[in-house]
Parts: sequence; structure tokens; C-alpha cells
Amino acid sequence: MRQLSLTEARAKLSTLLAEVDKGKGPIAIAQRSKVKAIPVGPEWHGRVEEELTHYQSRSNIKAGQISKPVKAIAAENTGQHEFDGRSGQRPQRS
Repeated sequence: MRQLSLTEARAKLSTLLAEVDKGKGPIAIAQRSKVKAIPVGPEWHGRVEEELTHYQSRSNIKAGQISKPVKAIAAENTGQHEFDGRSGQRPQRS
């Protein structure tokens, strides 16, 4: 994932959003060395929404407890794979 400063992102906002929309991956926007935003394409966002709904409907997950499913989707989108530490396998979706 590419990371830019907020100043750089402001200067190139139209270009960055066009790149994200074309599927070139999410871009992290940082302020004072801390990531503040990550614009993602509408398809990626839709997949995240579906996954959240799936995980929330299968258990009593609250909105603040969803980081692992979101990280798994992000890893899929960037070509990196997150594995379940207990079994060494990718987490299975039910």
C-alpha cells in the first residue's frame, strides 16, 4: 500500500482518487507520520460492507471488534495473505 503525506495527497487528490477508482489499490494518507485515511474504491468498500454484515450476523460482534475480518479483506486486496495463527491456514468463511 502506498503512503503519502496529507500535503502531497491534497496536491494530487484528483489523480489519487482516479488511481484508486481504477483498482490500483488503496492509498494511505498520513499526517504527522500517522495514517489518518485510506481511500478505497467503491467495489472494495462494498466487499468490506458485505463481510461486516456477514461477521456481525454470525456472532455478537460490535462495530469496534471487527479489525481481523477487515485486515483479511485488505490483505486479499493488496495480494498479501493473512493466516490464522493457530492452524497456519487462511481464515475460512462460513
